[in-house]
Amino acid sequence: MNDNTSCQLTDRQLENIISELEIADINHLEWLKCVHSSIICNHEFEKDAISDDSHKLCRFGHWYYNDAPELLQSRPDFLAIDELHKVMHDAARQLAELHNNKASISKTEYEEFILKQRAFSKKLLRLRDSLRDNLLSFDPLTGLMTRGPFTHIISTELARVERANSSSCLAMIDIDYFKKINDTYGHLTGDRVLSSISQFLLHHIRSYDSICRYGGEEFLVCLPMTNSIQALEVMQRICFELEEHQIEHDDDISLKTTISIGIAEFKAGENYESCLKRADDMLYKAKHEGRNRVCV
Repeated sequence: MNDNTSCQLTDRQLENIISELEIADINHLEWLKCVHSSIICNHEFEKDAISDDSHKLCRFGHWYYNDAPELLQSRPDFLAIDELHKVMHDAARQLAELHNNKASISKTEYEEFILKQRAFSKKLLRLRDSLRDNLLSFDPLTGLMTRGPFTHIISTELARVERANSSSCLAMIDIDYFKKINDTYGHLTGDRVLSSISQFLLHHIRSYDSICRYGGEEFLVCLPMTNSIQALEVMQRICFELEEHQIEHDDDISLKTTISIGIAEFKAGENYESCLKRADDMLYKAKHEGRNRVCV
């Protein structure tokens, strides 16, 4: 599967969601403080705490069920919080009812509540950390994967090639005459070109390929279960189709540009750096021979 399809949130959206989660966690901790305060200081629990819908009435619950960002609501790790939050409140309600009725709370009942509270908090923090990882794993300008997670994909693929004696390829892509675009139209237009071509590449590679922004105007594509002849066909198609891709510059002008591509087929026992060097050599050859072409 194309790993970049998971990047459906912009940097700003991710930052806002993480901020909302952190506020929601603070609200949860305030609720937990009130639970302990009522028990320790012998205060009666409020009606909301003993309601069957107590999980929806706390400040975290109000956010989760009413105000949580729509972009979060389809994530399995977000949906999993629902049940954990509910059972934690069920356990808290049992403590509240015992306390309000002047009955003693056993160690077992209290520890059961604490276990459920910890499970909920752990899941919430994992969701936050996962979103933070996404923030670090994707390039904010292009929306593509960064080098770190891509390197892990390549390492996994190299191990699979050696284990299964199969074929896979690495392609290095460079935007032709990108410096000239920056010098002629300015860096804002250069950024627009980078973003547009990145999304073009993302939507024209195969569903099981992976792509990252390697740096500057260079990209890497991992083509699993693909020999050099097949990789050449895939990349030539992308090269050809990009020639007709228009990039909006202003109201009256749109730009077109091309790419050069170098391909290296993985060798059994080879490391990432060696394969990358061969792909880079082929990219250099493609540019030396006139650009807008693929060399393998």
